[in-house]
Amino acid sequence: FPFTKTHTWLVIHRLNYRIDSDWKLGAEFRQLTQQEARDVKRGFLLELARSMGPHAELGVGYNFTAFNDDLTALSYAAQGPFVRMTGKVFDRTPDEIARSRQKWLNDRIHAWAWEMIDQELSKPNSPILSELNEMFAMAQVAANNQDYEKSHNIYRDIITASQMMLEEAVAYIRGQVSKEEQLKQMKAQADQYFKNGEYEKARKILEKIVEDAENGVIE
Repeated sequence: FPFTKTHTWLVIHRLNYRIDSDWKLGAEFRQLTQQEARDVKRGFLLELARSMGPHAELGVGYNFTAFNDDLTALSYAAQGPFVRMTGKVFDRTPDEIARSRQKWLNDRIHAWAWEMIDQELSKPNSPILSELNEMFAMAQVAANNQDYEKSHNIYRDIITASQMMLEEAVAYIRGQVSKEEQLKQMKAQADQYFKNGEYEKARKILEKIVEDAENGVIE
């Protein structure tokens, strides 16, 4: 057949709801219009995506439309579940990259700290949970006796104790992250020595790593 010029338009409106720093829920409304055929198809899809770091995210979802965003695919059989990997490329300076990584690491450290606290408070014999429960009970008794100043002070102490617990968990995790970075640097240096044929220097570094691990310096 001779070449025929056509006009096909795909319009996508997307709305994302960020659940937390790692997860987001997305919804898309799609409209495919073929001008010459006077054909209009509409539909929507849902997607749950998880961040895989600052440069990628992995999503799974369900396409409720019969078409996809590949305008050369004319089978109209795209309806159903799908998996999508999305990459991100940033034109940033080294300082911006370092700040972005530091922000991401800070967010992860605080998330790990909350996980540690949750694990501690989930223990049936947790002394910290017992102490907090006693403080809550004392505050409630003071409030029932209309001693609101005492109740206020106890609640303030509970908040202070919680903040201190979070700060201690964050400091501990930061220490572990720092040790891990040092371990990676030592391992990289040992690999370089080994590559250059300096086996004695590589052996000393690896022995130091093992010694630190045995002494509990590296957990």
